[in-house]
Amino acid sequence: MNTITLGEINAKKEVQILERLRRFFKVSRILIIIFVLSILGLILYFTYPLKIQNVLQHTDNIERIHVIYISNGNSTEYLFAKDQGINFDEVIQILGAITYTRKFNTFRGGFGDVIIMTVDYREKDGVSNNYSVDIRELGIIISHEKEYRMNGDSKEIINKLVDWITSQ
Repeated sequence: MNTITLGEINAKKEVQILERLRRFFKVSRILIIIFVLSILGLILYFTYPLKIQNVLQHTDNIERIHVIYISNGNSTEYLFAKDQGINFDEVIQILGAITYTRKFNTFRGGFGDVIIMTVDYREKDGVSNNYSVDIRELGIIISHEKEYRMNGDSKEIINKLVDWITSQ
């Protein structure tokens, strides 16, 4: 006859409980690791410095830029086209002098000078397309419905852009 003693039953239960605890802590460790990696990924995503080519897309195929410059409540419009001999690389160089970081889309307006650009570009397949860029003296640039912070002297960048715009 096989008789199981109370001690053996308790020992089996202890082994089962220890096995469950081992599995629980293994899953918990994995979840904690995933959580920590997610937080680190988000921190990196919002703090990693970006070049202007990552903020503005299609910087090499620009055909035309329509600019609205707003300063002290007055707005002035300009239209620059590639077929007028305008070199848009200069604009990209001015904007490329600093880096940018991603930001939560929280912008609700502000003060200071604003440059609003509608950039017309030609895609690789020849189709013409456009996007809007909002550059604020506050150091905020909004492009493709995403908000970025300028890491540098935003007033200097605005002044250089205004100088470029008015000299054309």
